[in-house]
Amino acid sequence: MACKCGGDARLEAVQGDTFQRTFTLSTWDGAEYVPTDLTDATAKLLLGRDDMMHEHNLVITDASAGEITANIPAGETEAWGIPTGPAGVTRTNTVEWRLQIRVEFSDGVVQTIVLGTLCVAREATA
Repeated sequence: MACKCGGDARLEAVQGDTFQRTFTLSTWDGAEYVPTDLTDATAKLLLGRDDMMHEHNLVITDASAGEITANIPAGETEAWGIPTGPAGVTRTNTVEWRLQIRVEFSDGVVQTIVLGTLCVAREATA
C-alpha cells in the first residue's frame, strides 16, 4: 500500500483492518540506547488531528525489553478512515493522523513519545 498523505508518514494502516504493531522503547544512558524498563507501566496509542482524537490501550508485552504491542480490533480502526472537517469534503483515499505513544510509569511520571504519522487507507466502497 502506498501512502498518499505526503510528509514523513512512518506507519500505514487500512481502515477496518486489525492493527497489530510492536514498538520497542529505549532510553539513552549517556553511552548507548538501552531498553526502557516498563515494569508496572501502562501505555496508550494516541491518534490526533485538529478536529478529532482516538485513544487505544496498549499491552506491555516485555517490560524489561521495553516492548509495547498494539492489537487494535478491526471494529475500532473503522473510525480511523472517516474524514471530518475539510477532509470530509474532498473524500480523499487516505486520512493522516499524528501518532504518539503515552506511557505512565509506576512512579507517576508520564512520557509522550511522538512517533510521526499514521496514514490510513480508506476502505473501498461499492
